[in-house]
Amino acid sequence: MEITFTTFAELKDELISFLNKYEPESLIVCPTEKVKVLKPKSERSCRFCGRSFPETTFNKESHIIPHLLGNKYYISDFECDSCNSFFGKFENDLAYFLGIVRTIQGVSSKNKKVPTFKSPGDLLIAKRTELHGVSDGVKIDLNDPSIVGLKINHETGESRIKFTKQPYVPLNVYKAFLKIALSIIPSKYVEDYRKAYQLLINNSSSLAIFANIVVYELPLEHKVGAPVCFLFKKKVGAEKVITHIFSLYFQNTIFQFTLPLFEEDINIGMYDGNTYSIPMCPPLLLIEPEPSSNYSRELKNFSSLESTKEEAVILFYCDPSTLKNLMAFDPNTGTYSETTLDSDEIVSIFIAPVNSKMTFTNDQDDKQEDI
Repeated sequence: MEITFTTFAELKDELISFLNKYEPESLIVCPTEKVKVLKPKSERSCRFCGRSFPETTFNKESHIIPHLLGNKYYISDFECDSCNSFFGKFENDLAYFLGIVRTIQGVSSKNKKVPTFKSPGDLLIAKRTELHGVSDGVKIDLNDPSIVGLKINHETGESRIKFTKQPYVPLNVYKAFLKIALSIIPSKYVEDYRKAYQLLINNSSSLAIFANIVVYELPLEHKVGAPVCFLFKKKVGAEKVITHIFSLYFQNTIFQFTLPLFEEDINIGMYDGNTYSIPMCPPLLLIEPEPSSNYSRELKNFSSLESTKEEAVILFYCDPSTLKNLMAFDPNTGTYSETTLDSDEIVSIFIAPVNSKMTFTNDQDDKQEDI
């Protein structure tokens, strides 16, 4: 099946330039049901540590892309139980780095529940919950509005909540992404990347020099329901550019980076200390973006081994005229009153799905309100 991609208008020349040097080698879409064609456990070997059955075991389900990113069924037959447990600590840092995103986007964890997000000190708590008949909304509690509060710009309609994520180790986040990429690559390249596998399984800090990731944030209309991965390979083997570039699409975010220490790249001097320009692939979109669509692009460095407390912001937008014509509704009495929205008084926010209907009940009757 042929798939046609597009990108943002101002990035189309950049995409053409990238495709002059690279071509897609693999496109991975997470399956919607369990994978049945796996090697028997007695015939398996681990591509990470190199051990085979019976010197190691393969009893656990090893997700090629972590379950916390929304992958339920894409599992491998080449990761042993010991390596699976070892990589789990990297996934913890990845979850803390992602922060509140999984809660707001409704990405479930292994227990099939969307995780509750708590900032340090529980100053901000976000969870999926029911409220007045809306069963799949997100409630955000601001437990100390003087520290973490909603700031509203009545002129522009922009509202923002500034908070702190749980602390994470940036290099462990990079290793979690690298582990995904080294799981995705075709088996024919495993020995060519043996040095990268060894540094990863040995938890080496030497990987820090490679820990740069380009991060795109896209409009929500371009988000994916389950992770999608692209592996790009350079077209000319002898050309002095990195052989593989990897992209992971998660919800409306793209993480893109080069795969380090391919044997041929080492041999042609890609790691001889010189600086090289590395082209990266702009977002590949299935639908043409709206002219007003905005995206962001940032090169993030994940080389630090120090625990990082990163600030984050939730942004909301509302028509300024709506903010000027708000009405307060008392669900106990079923009455309305004019009000001025004072952001300092807000202690909870409920985000409801589009076209939801809330049901308010009092002693006289039930009342439904469109959201």
